[in-house]
Amino acid sequence: MELSRRFQLPSGELYCRSELLQQLAEQAESGYRRTPWGGPEIGGILIGQRSGNRVTITGIQAFEIEHEFGPSYHLCDKDHDSLQQLIDAVAVTRVSEVVGWYHTTSRESGLDAEARATDQQFFSKPWQLAFVIQRGRNVKAHFGIFCKAQGDMSHAVIDFGLADLSRFPEVEEPAAEAPKLERITHTVPVVAADVQEEDEIFDDKTLEDKILEDKILEDELPFATAGFEAKSASSSVTAKAPATVSATAAETRQNPLLAFFGFRYDPFYDGPEPAMYCDCPSHRDVLAGLGYGVWSRKGVLLLTGEKGFGKTMILRCLAQDLKKDAAQFSLLSPAPQGVAGLRQAIARDLELSVPSTGKASLPIALWARGTQCLEQGKNLAILLDDAHLLDAAALAEIEALTTFGTRKEKTLQLVLTGEPSIEDRLNEPAFRAFAQQVAVRAALHPLDATETASYIDTRLARAGVTPGVVFPPDAVEAVFERTGGVPSQINTLCAAAIRAAYDQRVQRVTSAFVAQAYSSDTDAAENQAAPAVG
Repeated sequence: MELSRRFQLPSGELYCRSELLQQLAEQAESGYRRTPWGGPEIGGILIGQRSGNRVTITGIQAFEIEHEFGPSYHLCDKDHDSLQQLIDAVAVTRVSEVVGWYHTTSRESGLDAEARATDQQFFSKPWQLAFVIQRGRNVKAHFGIFCKAQGDMSHAVIDFGLADLSRFPEVEEPAAEAPKLERITHTVPVVAADVQEEDEIFDDKTLEDKILEDKILEDELPFATAGFEAKSASSSVTAKAPATVSATAAETRQNPLLAFFGFRYDPFYDGPEPAMYCDCPSHRDVLAGLGYGVWSRKGVLLLTGEKGFGKTMILRCLAQDLKKDAAQFSLLSPAPQGVAGLRQAIARDLELSVPSTGKASLPIALWARGTQCLEQGKNLAILLDDAHLLDAAALAEIEALTTFGTRKEKTLQLVLTGEPSIEDRLNEPAFRAFAQQVAVRAALHPLDATETASYIDTRLARAGVTPGVVFPPDAVEAVFERTGGVPSQINTLCAAAIRAAYDQRVQRVTSAFVAQAYSSDTDAAENQAAPAVG
């Protein structure tokens, strides 16, 4: 659980981590030092979650405006359009919302008339806040928090410097409230080869939610009957691709293992399905950053991470968001090998009429389509997975697609994912110019212990069981210790531990089952790798 500073406001409670406040202070002081005359004023939006009268700030996103120097953060008409696009981009990501905004000032801390107009136009909700960060030549960054409960917002309801943070208690950050998708289930014990149906009891309050939830899951989770093969605990367990695109909950219960634990779906299916996305902070920040990069038309975006870290999941979640935003895009996962295959796949996905000959035919067609999308206020994007596997010719072809567009707005957005070796490829002399076009760089890392617990709980909740019942905390800790927080390894080990518990007809996966599954999988892997002895 993250620790946050708690601020008591007239409108309710505000939670914000000390590291975020430090980051804002560093932005303010860096901006002030940018030029000899005191630097431009800087600002951006505050991203987080809201529950009742409680607001939690989880991130910030800087927003550059047209004017070059201070002392005021005043937006022109073009800035208004760009800011609205940024706010819309955060809304489309689904994982967070805009809870306010911030800006710096080298004058008296406060909201002047133009700042209040900006607040009223873009941040008018009663719970949205404004942070003003005062800084100067001999002035350390000093914060003022403004909220609408104060009326005209002329003066800060709270003001403080980083040295004053001890005034505000550091407490556990409240967990975001999950949607109410509960059901009350009584599971009849299952005997081998004689599976009985679950007796499900719903109260009137949740029946409608349950029906809707099943409908959504049947439509969105194409892995309802995927999962655990009938293997002994001593063999390696991996998720199996489904034979059908969708299945009903009743069909799912025909799987003895799923029925035994009360799962409607395989919770640790290892395919990159957006419906199983876990909104952990590190992945949330990466997804929001890539989304902002596309919607603000930055051009080339790069996501790196080792195998199994969740790059493909993030890319498909981004594609889902683009689809909701009516953007035109080509999702190539994995990326086709060879220039011809690459051209054909892009042209097919975007329904482009491209001659089979002519090196510039695809870039020109994309430029024409991108210009059309730009005029309609939409985006054109190519999402390319496993870019580290592209050969030199295919990578050069991708570089050629980024030629067109203005300095600030690109007609085509290109999102590449790959293992860290892609950075080495881009540093080669032939691709250094391409590397310089990468406007947004993001990296995925293993989940920490808290995120691993959230990941497992999310998967179990999506499968229809209460988190913490099937996988108690000691088992979750054991999974983290053995997987290091790598999502694909978490899926494999959890699936194997569930199989081990099922073989003993135990409905609670303990750390002992995790250890047993880990040992079995390790032995199986070593046996596969061992050379034959003749």
